[in-house]
Order: sequence, then structure tokens, then C-alpha cells
Amino acid sequence: MRAFLVPVVAIVWCVVFALILNLPGNVALQGDEVTYWAAAKNIYSSFSPSETRPLLIALIHGFPLLFGITSLVLVNTWVVVLNLMLWVLSILLVYKLTLGKAKAKASILLGFALLFCVGYLAICFKFLSESVFIFMLVFCIYLVRKFIITQNHNFLSASFGVLLLSILVKPLALGLVLIFTVFFFRQVLKIVLNKYSAISVVALILIFFQMDSLRKNQGDFTISYIDSFTYYNYLGDKAECFKNGTHYRQCKGKRYEAFVKLNNSQQKKAAAKDFTNQIRHNFPNLVKAYLYNLYANAFGGSRIIDTAHSGNESIQKILFRISRIQNVLLTFIGVFISVIDVSRFRKTSIFNLLLTFIFGYILVVSGISGNQGDRFSIVFYPIVILQMAYSDLLKAQFTRLRE
Repeated sequence: MRAFLVPVVAIVWCVVFALILNLPGNVALQGDEVTYWAAAKNIYSSFSPSETRPLLIALIHGFPLLFGITSLVLVNTWVVVLNLMLWVLSILLVYKLTLGKAKAKASILLGFALLFCVGYLAICFKFLSESVFIFMLVFCIYLVRKFIITQNHNFLSASFGVLLLSILVKPLALGLVLIFTVFFFRQVLKIVLNKYSAISVVALILIFFQMDSLRKNQGDFTISYIDSFTYYNYLGDKAECFKNGTHYRQCKGKRYEAFVKLNNSQQKKAAAKDFTNQIRHNFPNLVKAYLYNLYANAFGGSRIIDTAHSGNESIQKILFRISRIQNVLLTFIGVFISVIDVSRFRKTSIFNLLLTFIFGYILVVSGISGNQGDRFSIVFYPIVILQMAYSDLLKAQFTRLRE
């Protein structure tokens, strides 16, 4: 019965939240949303993958285009509805996972903790990939947990396949694939010789198609060029500003203007060359820029809430502050639990260690970019909630809530 409360409360809360911030009225695409829309149109018009937004997320976002629906308003509505559905499903999966460690009262509280993360909900109203990626990641973790409990390799094989597919939603998932491979290296043969390995085969075919298409069209056998652009114009540019004592302006200035004049292949080479030079000649400032990005990401609030045209500035400011507090709190809890789990890794379960490495990887990678508020942090919000449920440090507190 309590599980039924989650979607009911989620729907009510979503409607109230959207009306407060007038999110349905903010339909104009901004920033990265424009590139996701362009990728969706491109994949359905010429079946040519985008150089920055991978194949699968473009297919998902542009699904209405398959039926001749070309209106941005209608396609954007599809994306928002899908994001919200996956938001609810992710919360339900987290709830079910927490039931494996804590009883009903604690699990429902943890589920509601994720449900009321305002930054996570806010991003569901944007033409972005975070909601889809978070769901795929949580689903993978759910399948891994099922494998640990049942020792049925069908779950592990399916989890690995879904994680491979998530690379075509967000390329940063490639690092998560490597983490999963290390953790379950001894199970590789059983994963491969499994009927659910078909998911991995399909994923690898799509990944190869994405990379080969970019090789033919752009000149490099790569999944995406977004990493080059992000490093050069966020981390690298900020390090240069620290070196020269100048004010950093995101995606502005002579350095940026010269970079965007290059084609994608040239940008990739320029970013690699710049990174090498920064390591050799500007390493302290590169580290300083990286740490600054980590700090900004950990202490940032939701830019979506901050820039919403709600007509009620006081409530909007409160929600923004709440998003910032939630970001700081969950980041701190994640770091604290991760440090403890790693320090006593011999006594820590493989599932807890997996959560720790996933959290750590996402946190470390987030430092490459900055000035995005809580956009990077929300990806690990469900992970931290699960860390709280499965941590022995909090076992006593959860025990008090058991029925």
C-alpha cells in the first residue's frame, strides 16, 4: 500500500511544482536543449548521428517525428511527459531497493527524500538527457542487486546491456561500464553466454554505428565530440584565465571564438594538445580550475528554478535555496559514506563498494565542467539515497524505523 503512495504523491507534487514555477509556460529551448532537438531532427531526417548528442537519446527524444509530428511544442511535450514518467519509475526502483535493507517506514522516507529533490524534478521539464540516463543507471543497479540476491546471471547480463545502451544517452557511461567490468570480471563468461547478452550485442552494434558514422562524417572514430568541447571551454579555458589573471566568461572571448571556427576533428586535436600543454606548463592552475568546478557543482542550486518565469519570486527563491541545500547535503553525505566504505573496503559488501565507485566516478567527472548549478549532482542523488540505505553507519537509525 505504501508503494502506491509514491506515484500518487509524485503526481500531486509534480503538478503543484510546475504551476508554482510556471514551467509549462517556459517552452523555449535554451542552451544544450537546442543541440538535443537538432540531434533528434537529424537522426529522423537523414539517420545521421549527431557529433555531440548520441544516437539513442536522439531516437528517444525525436520519437514523435516518426509519425510526422514536427511541432517543437508537441515533441517537447513528449520529452517532458517521458522524463516525468521515468522520474517516477526511478523513485519506485529506489524505493524497492531500499526495502532490501530497511523496512517500510525507512524506505518510504528515503523514496520521498528523492521525490522532493527539487532540482531533480525541475530538470524533467527540460529537453535534456539526465532523466533518461538516471533511470537507466538506477535500473542497472536494481538488476545488479537482483543478481546478488538470486545469483541469476540473467539479471547481470541485462544490467550490463542496459549500461552499454546508456553510453548512447550520455557518453560518460563508458567509465561506468569499465567499473562494472572490473567488479564482475569473473562473471564475464556467464554474461556473454546468456540469452540477455543480446541486449549487449544490440548496444555494441549501435555504438559502432555511432562511432563509424562520425568517422565517415567528421574524421574520428569516436562516440561524441562533446568531451573535447567541454574540456576546452570550461576546464581548460578557466585554467588559462587563472594563469593570465583574467575573468572567466563561459563560452566567450578570443580563445572560444577561435575554437568554434575549427571543425569537430580539429577541435578534438586542439583540446588534446591544450590538455597536454596545461599538464606540462600550467598544472597548478589546471588543478585549481578543476577544484573550483567541483566546488561550484557541489554548492550550486538549480538553474532551471533560478531562471524560471514564475511570477512569484519569493517562492522561487525559496525553492532555489532548497535545491542548493539538497545538493550540498547529498554531496557531503555521498563523500562521507564513500570515504568510510573505501577505508574499510575489506568489510564492505560488493554492492556498497559498487555504489561508492559509481558516486565517486560521477563526482570526479563533473569537475571537467562548471557553471551548471546542480545539473551534474542530480545524477548521483539516487546513488546517495541508496548509500544511505545500505550503509552500516546508518543501520541503527533505520532499525528504529522498522515495523
